[in-house]
Amino acid sequence: RFYKRSLAIYEKSFGPDHRDVADSLNRLGNLYFDQGLYDNALELYERSLSIYEKSLGPDHPDFAVILNNMGLIYEIQSRYTKAESFLKRSLTIYEKAFGPIHPSVGHSNSNLAELNFSQEKYKEALIYSRKNVEIYKKRFDSGYGEQTKGIRSEQEYVSDEFLFHLNLITKSMQKASAKNQKSLLAEGFEVAQLATITKTSSTLARLGARFSAGEGEL
Repeated sequence: RFYKRSLAIYEKSFGPDHRDVADSLNRLGNLYFDQGLYDNALELYERSLSIYEKSLGPDHPDFAVILNNMGLIYEIQSRYTKAESFLKRSLTIYEKAFGPIHPSVGHSNSNLAELNFSQEKYKEALIYSRKNVEIYKKRFDSGYGEQTKGIRSEQEYVSDEFLFHLNLITKSMQKASAKNQKSLLAEGFEVAQLATITKTSSTLARLGARFSAGEGEL
């Protein structure tokens, strides 16, 4: 109710094409997204996207955020071709705006990995997931993501993405040749080492033994 009232006030005060109206539409769209009202969210995202394109241009990070959210909804709705198009556009904008090792770039690669995973395209999913892992490896090597008291660290934030990558490796090993299995096993241990500073360290330690035993998913 608050978001709807806020939107009505902004539209009356500034007109339908103002940046504040787009922000309000986006917030309401996020609420609908969280509630599972995906068609309602898409309708508001589309309106917001049109305003952002006019006021900010199609290469602005805020434009990319909405593209990403729409892509996630299309994935949920099994509209995979459209989802891929929107997620790739979002990734391109983030890379241009922030450079190659920004968390938004990593997260976009992770979203594309999950999109391919949901279609059982494990080879393609692994490519995107590797890009995400490599981004965070570079960030950690550069001193980003240090533990900060009272704030969730970057390492903790990406812990689920490390686990997802390890599950992908497990899936890929099931269809790989003996030579490729050895390479994937080495990659799995490398990711586990990278992730030992996260909250998943105990889980990842157990996973090492499961890799050696050739067991399945986490």
